[in-house]
Amino acid sequence: MNRVREFKVVKAGFLLVFILIVSGCKGKDETYKVQTLRSMDGKTSITFISSEKVKWKEGDGPEIEAEYENVGKNMLRVEIKQKGKEKTMTFSIAPEGLEDKQGNFLYSEFALVNKKKEMASVKKEEERLNSGEFKEIVKKYEALLVPVKGGCFQMGDTFNEGEVDEAPPHKACLDDFQIDKYEVTQQAYLEVMRSNPSAHTDCMDCPVDKTTWMDAEKFCKTIGKRLPTEAEWEYAAREGGKDVRYGFGKNEISKNDANYDSEKSMPVGKFAPNALGIYDMSGNVYEWALDFYSREYYKNSPEKNPKYVESGRLRVLRGGSWNHDAEYLRSSSRFSSSPFYKSKYIGFRCAK
Repeated sequence: MNRVREFKVVKAGFLLVFILIVSGCKGKDETYKVQTLRSMDGKTSITFISSEKVKWKEGDGPEIEAEYENVGKNMLRVEIKQKGKEKTMTFSIAPEGLEDKQGNFLYSEFALVNKKKEMASVKKEEERLNSGEFKEIVKKYEALLVPVKGGCFQMGDTFNEGEVDEAPPHKACLDDFQIDKYEVTQQAYLEVMRSNPSAHTDCMDCPVDKTTWMDAEKFCKTIGKRLPTEAEWEYAAREGGKDVRYGFGKNEISKNDANYDSEKSMPVGKFAPNALGIYDMSGNVYEWALDFYSREYYKNSPEKNPKYVESGRLRVLRGGSWNHDAEYLRSSSRFSSSPFYKSKYIGFRCAK
């Protein structure tokens, strides 16, 4: 059976009214799987991809009010108050699994939690992130950043052999930046996030995989970094903008150069780095970039520090993986996926 509830969402001074459509079976403590959040003006339709279920005790109030607020560094909380009820229901929200009509990610994975326990958990996490021990972890991974001198280069398919989204080759100019020497390992992810989502967890020096774009962004932000822009990634893969085909500094490839068309990922840094001292820019795992993906972006992208972060449905992936052919390992090759997608072929590295 379906139920419809109207509630108000207050965030950053804006009042939005939505209809919450839920389904479930009747009972004292009903369980609902959220299906759709739709604005009353019909302009915004938000669909939950997550199959997580939420529980609440149904009340008689005609209206549910919800207020968003930031809690800690990595959490958003929504408090739901139903008129006629004394209890305030608190939902923790992880930035995963929620899209609007255009595919722009919002927030999802609503799960009913105990407010007192949640706040204790948030406080504990804040204490961990501010501890001397965690600051040492940050320093350790800060040391893995490779400085990259900015400059201008021809971005895109300069060998005239790629897909249409790699064209046209165009001038891109970047400021100085830093990028991780290695793909983020399972060990690093475990130390920072206290979890390891990888498909196989018996290789802690292998790149972490099965991370969504949001997982990658959250990891990087937690240690004071960010994801590299698509232009930064390609510039670093091309050894500072050189006209080279692969991310290890050569125009030809063999199994001695990179991990591709193979059985599984390998420990990071097993193959020779490129001239900048950066490893595995071709192969091992695909890497998330900061940008939204647009097939037509190269036709009118800005010359100075290009990055496409305004809106979109997909996020950029670069570098190819252990499961892909050599053509996908080219420095100009572009790939994309939903920011919610998890795969044993996808990991990331950070930049600053």
